[in-house]
Amino acid sequence: MSKFSGKCDFADTCEIFGVEKIINDSHVFSYGNIVPLKFESVKDLIPYYPYLTPIIAGTEIHLSQNSFVDEEENEILNGCLNDLKGYWRKCQRKKYPFNAEEAAQKVSFFYRPDGYETKLAERVSELGEKATVDGIHTSYHDYEREELYREMVNAGWDDDISYRWCFGYDRWHDRVKKKRND
Repeated sequence: MSKFSGKCDFADTCEIFGVEKIINDSHVFSYGNIVPLKFESVKDLIPYYPYLTPIIAGTEIHLSQNSFVDEEENEILNGCLNDLKGYWRKCQRKKYPFNAEEAAQKVSFFYRPDGYETKLAERVSELGEKATVDGIHTSYHDYEREELYREMVNAGWDDDISYRWCFGYDRWHDRVKKKRND
């Protein structure tokens, strides 16, 4: 199990087959692409470490559409959001006030006042059915993103490029603005 996703991912594939074989003898395709990715060194492989490899056939390796970290986080957040919206609708039907903290405690296995469940519950309280998971992240998945970010920087990737790849454009942009204001 990889430290980048907690699954058997591309990092594990590189370890199993060997980096040299992946770089020199394999054709690695990003999801749905017919042109293989070009790898010249280990540095080039690292950004794809948390991607799953659903198809490995001979010298062909196909990567998942998104990193497993992003896919799993999105699934968890949307599941929580759907539970919160269901509770919100129940409150609406029964004419009960929707209490965000109470709702977060109902849908959470490990409730923390500063956790993603509370942020989502507050969003549902404000927006009801229009609430989304945009901009909300889990601390566990950010930990995995941080692992990949450090690995990329240690391999020689630019700090800003690494951060943008791992955390997304919006969070990178907020980071740049914060640096400028400091």
